[in-house]
Amino acid sequence: ECAAAEPVGGWPSGIETRAVDAGDTDAIGAWARLLSDGFEAPGTGPHRANTAFMINVARQAGVLCIGAFEGIRLVGAAAVEVSRPTGGDAVAGLFSASVRDGWRGRGIQQALICERLRAASELGATLACIESMPGIATERNARRLGFVPVYTKAIVARQAIGPPKD
Repeated sequence: ECAAAEPVGGWPSGIETRAVDAGDTDAIGAWARLLSDGFEAPGTGPHRANTAFMINVARQAGVLCIGAFEGIRLVGAAAVEVSRPTGGDAVAGLFSASVRDGWRGRGIQQALICERLRAASELGATLACIESMPGIATERNARRLGFVPVYTKAIVARQAIGPPKD
């Protein structure tokens, strides 16, 4: 269910979450760089391809870019897409959350989840989904906020390439 939530330990002190304007080149560039940095190994460079990809994603219809700010400094970034499957209710897909090193462990990722749920609910979403690898911060925070596993990925393997042998 896509209902409003509050971070388990309360809202992080000094942090404000709000939409980032995808039409503001500087703002969306900073948002995309922060996301890119969160998904790459530290010290591996500016990740131009990932940043460009996230800027393109941000400009897609139905995608909302959310930032977590301490004053004017962007310290967290995330996205949500709200879509309406044919004949169905609006569904929110929460994706691509990252919190800057030095700000982790303060509840900012939970705040980003809560802000995305609030925004999606305002857009009519009645269901919210989030994908996570098992055991990482995203899964732990999602579960703390009431998300439950609905399907685990099936991994199937085959020993040889080509048609199966009898």
